[in-house]
Amino acid sequence: AKQETCDFRKTYQAMVSVADNVTGTVIELLKHKGMWNNTLMVVSADNGGAKCAGSNYPLRGHKGTLFEGGVRASAFADGGAIPEAMRGKKVFGAIHAADWYPTFCYLAGVDSNDTGPGRFSVDGHNVWPLLSGQSNKTSHLDIVLSFNYTLAQEGAIIMDPYKLIVGPQKGPAANKCLGTWWTPQDSPCSAGQDGPDCDPYCLYNLEEDPHERNNLASSMPEKLKELLDQYNSYSKEPRHMQDQGYSTGELPTDKTACKKNESNRRVLATVDEQ
Repeated sequence: AKQETCDFRKTYQAMVSVADNVTGTVIELLKHKGMWNNTLMVVSADNGGAKCAGSNYPLRGHKGTLFEGGVRASAFADGGAIPEAMRGKKVFGAIHAADWYPTFCYLAGVDSNDTGPGRFSVDGHNVWPLLSGQSNKTSHLDIVLSFNYTLAQEGAIIMDPYKLIVGPQKGPAANKCLGTWWTPQDSPCSAGQDGPDCDPYCLYNLEEDPHERNNLASSMPEKLKELLDQYNSYSKEPRHMQDQGYSTGELPTDKTACKKNESNRRVLATVDEQ
């Protein structure tokens, strides 16, 4: 098991090294073309580190779980578009991956609203006020981390500073590493203590308890109900809105959305051929 862990770790480090080299090449090209001063570059992971490969210390959990170690991803923004007063600073407002689309649209001077026949409303928010220092938080009232529309007993939502996890997080695969709390960063496999699973709920105050050690579900029933009601409200959306036109189980009822998707594919194929 130790050798397997080392192999996973080496593969992960090699992938990060390649990504770093490619990013540096892109930056140098933008500078050479005189475009860097008008660029906002965002580099972001899409999840936390995988068990026995990355390290999410001191957060709990890993890729494939809804604990902070699985969903709080590393990210940074760079480029001449960033105001000088904000360069090198950390921001702590919650940003979802869906926020980058409306943010780039805002900076490009185009409308990010995709409503209309065959289209769906955009969930992301423009986070430029946060990146530029105009605000210290985003406009999100909540952030849905996951929602299983077939089985609503699995998912998570954040209503700052509280976070609700619905359903157990430790399936058989999670047992490959010994715990969901991480040991220090020089150990890629979580061998630390483990805590009770979220069955049926975990409620955390991320501001006071970012490592998710104190489950408040039983001691704060009113707050639990507030987040659970908000979480369950998303199940009331029409099924074709939930699938966003990309259903893997059943086709969306809005056939116009499917036509829109097919049209987009044809346009992309034409561009690729050129």
